[in-house]
Amino acid sequence: MNTQYDENILVHTMFSFLSGMCVLCLSRQASHDCRIRSERMGWCRKIRFPEQRGGQARVLDSLLNKEYKILFYVDSVGCTNCRLNLGVWAGLIDEAARELPDRVGFVFFFQAKSEREMNYLLRREFFEYPVFMDGQGRLNAENALPTQPAYQCFLLDRNNKVLMVGNPANNPDVWELYKRVIGNDQ
Repeated sequence: MNTQYDENILVHTMFSFLSGMCVLCLSRQASHDCRIRSERMGWCRKIRFPEQRGGQARVLDSLLNKEYKILFYVDSVGCTNCRLNLGVWAGLIDEAARELPDRVGFVFFFQAKSEREMNYLLRREFFEYPVFMDGQGRLNAENALPTQPAYQCFLLDRNNKVLMVGNPANNPDVWELYKRVIGNDQ
């Protein structure tokens, strides 16, 4: 019997087990931190959406009728184009359609300085998902959204209550947490 071989297997097994436990603990901690952050910020509340008209109202209603929603709000402060990450969002939407079909809607509210410029950016990036232009900032006015861009994205439940705060387009760990919550009760 080769004791060196047995020791290597034991060390490898222990390392694998401990690594797995660390990942599990970190994942649980990140989820806990995300929920704690939303509670500390006073964001365990229901989001109220501004009234839309015509076709926009029907589109918004269909998105809001989903079991979960991801609300991404961009205000007009700073570099709007820098914060959009439309290519990343398109990938997240495609991934959700494959992995979580019909369980999550993506709601994009943009308070742009120039609606014309925003439409140009959407066309340039070939972003075809519905976007709601909020030139007067009504969504923010009705909900007093956080001013920090990192906290202007929310995972909402069926009743539009905030479950988590964080931008999955900027942080893959947040996306994994969102997917876990959305897929948890399948």
